Amino acid sequence: MLEEKKIPYRINHINMRSYGPKPDEFLDKVPSGLLPAIELDGDLYTDSISIMQLLDDEFKDYGPRMVPPDQSKRIEELYQLERRLFGEWCRYMFEPGMPNLGFLTDGRKSSFEKLLTRVDSELKKSWDSKSNPWFLGGDSPSLIDLQFITHVERMEASCVYWKGMRIRKSKWPNIDRWFDAFEARESYR
Repeated sequence: MLEEKKIPYRINHINMRSYGPKPDEFLDKVPSGLLPAIELDGDLYTDSISIMQLLDDEFKDYGPRMVPPDQSKRIEELYQLERRLFGEWCRYMFEPGMPNLGFLTDGRKSSFEKLLTRVDSELKKSWDSKSNPWFLGGDSPSLIDLQFITHVERMEASCVYWKGMRIRKSKWPNIDRWFDAFEARESYR
């Protein structure tokens, strides 16, 4: 979002728990250790959606608005879909099953694929007359596109690596188109 809106920023790299300890200076400010974290005007924020909404509100004059006010209901519906997709992906990837017998894993894959199909159809529904691929139409990604892309790009990599399943160049052409549109943006590269 910072790149998309061209908001000036400074990054302090902090380890995720799985990659090592967090600096005491960071934990003094964010005792939970949650990431992402942003400090703005002396206040700390740690929820990614809240951070994106805050940045969109505080930096209205920077780049396109990421949260169109007339789309709040659709944003909430899409956010719930993203949370469901993330949950199904976690179950499919990380919950134990008996893959040699198809026990549990087939149902998890099917549930995950059904949600990908729903995401694909939501993207198709959103195309405007210019054929823009974003969830809310328009010329640029919205907050909900940014929320989805951070997880779907990880899903693509992990599904190929762990399950041999492709999300891109597969049965979800609108997800492909959406990825291609992100990859064409300087702010994403």
